Amino acid sequence: MKINKRQTIRYIIISLISLGILCSPFSIFTIVYDCKGQDVFPVYFGSPFIFKSTSLATSLAYDYYLTGFIADWIIWSLIVVLISYLFDSLKWTKQRFVLIFYRFIVGSLIAVSILCVISVFSIGDNDMRFKANLNKEAKTWGMDCKGRFRLID
Repeated sequence: MKINKRQTIRYIIISLISLGILCSPFSIFTIVYDCKGQDVFPVYFGSPFIFKSTSLATSLAYDYYLTGFIADWIIWSLIVVLISYLFDSLKWTKQRFVLIFYRFIVGSLIAVSILCVISVFSIGDNDMRFKANLNKEAKTWGMDCKGRFRLID
């Protein structure tokens, strides 16, 4: 299977938009695990796998989990690919106005994604760990964790 330059650029854009969805400071399509107990406990975020949590060191930093982040990145990339192919298969997308509007939306998503990725990885207090084990942590600290779905926060 030969991939041409146009397809390569398309997959890079899709991958970047997926990263922007995960790195966004706004929780978009997120499962939030807020744990209650006697001690302070971080809030975990999944989309659908846990990929970040609030840091107990400072309110401006997050702890990122590599395995969840990569799994969520792959899932969001597949979702964006599916949406892209569905959009391309519609007949009314060949109209000039629709194409201009589509390119404007994609360009805006790319710009926001780049800003989100840069902001996440430029904050020095963010920490990267291999995997989150919410059940083990909650059991160790005597916490009760409930997950709830949030569309946009």
